[in-house]
Amino acid sequence: MHIEADLDDIHKQRLALLQQSLLNPLSKVLTMLIDWAVTYSPENSVHLPETMAIDQWSDIEISQDSFYGY
Repeated sequence: MHIEADLDDIHKQRLALLQQSLLNPLSKVLTMLIDWAVTYSPENSVHLPETMAIDQWSDIEISQDSFYGY
């Protein structure tokens, strides 16, 4: 599947930081985000975290293991 998206500057930066933190190509990062969103969707009775400013990201462990709960 080919995906093309126009992101605002904040989300461009967030996606780039996430990709750098996970050390994976964009296709893998998007796959992980989709899996996470499906797993933690409102239909599964789990609340998604509140939106955070980029300067708060240093407090979060961003790794492939943390996305999948290992």
